[in-house]
Amino acid sequence: MDQYKYNHFRKIVTVLNQYEIEPIVVGTASVELLSHLDFDAVMIPLVIDVKWMYDTHKIIEIMGNLNFKPGVGDDVMLFSDGIITLDLLSYEEYEAYTGFQLAVMEDLHKNQKPNYKIMPATYTIEVLDALLRLPNRSDELKKQDIAMMKYLEAHGYILDRLNLNVVESAEINNTLEYRFAQPNDNEQIEEILRVNRPLDWPILLKRIKNARKKRVRKYSNIEIVMTMNGNVQGHAMVELGVLMSDDESDGWIVGNVLDLTFNGDLKLAGAIEQFLIILEDTLITSTPAVLLTAENKFKKLEAYGYEMVKFSDIKLPAGFNSNDYMVKELFQGVLDSVSGQITFAKNESGPSDH
Repeated sequence: MDQYKYNHFRKIVTVLNQYEIEPIVVGTASVELLSHLDFDAVMIPLVIDVKWMYDTHKIIEIMGNLNFKPGVGDDVMLFSDGIITLDLLSYEEYEAYTGFQLAVMEDLHKNQKPNYKIMPATYTIEVLDALLRLPNRSDELKKQDIAMMKYLEAHGYILDRLNLNVVESAEINNTLEYRFAQPNDNEQIEEILRVNRPLDWPILLKRIKNARKKRVRKYSNIEIVMTMNGNVQGHAMVELGVLMSDDESDGWIVGNVLDLTFNGDLKLAGAIEQFLIILEDTLITSTPAVLLTAENKFKKLEAYGYEMVKFSDIKLPAGFNSNDYMVKELFQGVLDSVSGQITFAKNESGPSDH
């Protein structure tokens, strides 16, 4: 999807949001991902309430006012205006298509009163990696995959791959501690990278500076310390920021691994790096569904013997059920430290600025 089509799509969605249909729109990056990675590589799915699925004439009328023509036969809900194609799906169809449970997403949003809803990215970096490794994937699709990686990277998503073996949980008996840490200035960060990432520090530093130029806001660093029997075995520092969309109505948490230092048993080193892989994949996921994705991914960490730190004094934004998300304390702590309580969907007063 080129910039012209993307801008056209956003204008169409703005109009559709005025109707009770309330299409659930995949997040800013996700639209690009879907256009590149959907196997048909032509359509963008929008989700409408099931009650509208039985009022085909009304849908055709609304879409007709936007110069969209319906498909034929079973494809009647596949609308095209000659520029983009929109596939209108019921909740059930969308869940089958993506694996996301919309009821959970609705629960997250109901107290935030957005005038439109944002779905998480359908394809994460993890999926992109997997797609590139498919034996029968065509060269053309691989080119699209690589182009999408470059697109995400240019917008501040860091794609470092830590290719490590999974560490069996029986081999690990340790805990992790998290604390927010300095430095935040470029000179100190550059020095950290020179020492700890000697082979690729220029590239990583360039990525960080590029991400900071326009759209990444409010930096902070989180320090991750691994201990075993009270002794420090591993240390990592991750720079975190919030990447805002063009109109600043939604955002993503993004991160860079600045420092990986290990002592003692190499198996412990593998364990903390496995943690960072999962952390990285989680950070690259669209918010506010980051908590949902994080919960699923961090369940893997329980098998490694990790204990999640509790930020008991952090207040969650309205709509987040603290009982449902085992890592909500970690990520809400990050959010509060980075940028306060951010509203990731527009409401009547516009995006939050506190």
